[in-house]
Amino acid sequence: MNRALLFLAAPSLFFLAGGLAADEIAIQVSPSTIILDSDGVSLTIHTDIRRSTVDRDSLRLFSSLMPEEGLPVDGVYSDAHMNLVAEFDFDAVKAIVAPPSAILTLRGLRLAEFGGTEFSGTNEVLVRHTSEYVPIRGDANGDARLNIADAVAILSFLFSGGEIANPCGEDVVDTNDDDKLNIGDPIFLLAYLFAGGPAPDSSDLECAF
Repeated sequence: MNRALLFLAAPSLFFLAGGLAADEIAIQVSPSTIILDSDGVSLTIHTDIRRSTVDRDSLRLFSSLMPEEGLPVDGVYSDAHMNLVAEFDFDAVKAIVAPPSAILTLRGLRLAEFGGTEFSGTNEVLVRHTSEYVPIRGDANGDARLNIADAVAILSFLFSGGEIANPCGEDVVDTNDDDKLNIGDPIFLLAYLFAGGPAPDSSDLECAF
C-alpha cells in the first residue's frame, strides 16, 4: 500500500533538541477523502490546541514524497472553542499525496510564552483519483479498502443483524465468491489479510448502483 506520510512543521523545527517527543494533539482533516481530479479551495485541519498559543510561522506541510520543501499554511483561525484551524492550498496538497490513503501529521510550535514546545497530531484520509466508487469484494464498510474492519462488519452482518454499508449490497460480503454467505467469507478475508491467502476476486462483482 502506497502511503504519503505528511508532516506539518518548519524545516528547522522538524525535531526538538535532544530528541524530545512532541506533545500529541487531536486533529481532524477535512475533506476526509481527497479526490485528485476534483476542484477544491483548501484542506482544513481542525485541532484541539488553542489558537492563541500557536506560533503561526512554525506551520508547514511536508510529505515523504517531497521531503525538501514544505507547503506554507494558507491561513489560520479559531473555531467556536478557540482552537486552531489551519488551511492549506488544496491543489498543493493533492500534489504530495497518492492513493489509496495518506497519513497526515500536523506539527508546529507553541509560542515562547507558552513554553515553545512542539506539538503534533495524525489523521488518515482516503485518496482517490475520482469520486466514483470502484467495487471491491470484501469491502463491507464501503471505505474502498480491505482491512480487519471489513471482517468485523461481515461477522456483524452474519450474526448480529448488522448492515452492509456498501453500494454493492450483500454480494460484497461473499468474499470467496461461492454464492453463499457464511462464516467462510470472513475467514477467507482474514486469510488474505494476515496469512497470505488469495485476494477476493472483484471482477464479477454485481453492484446495484
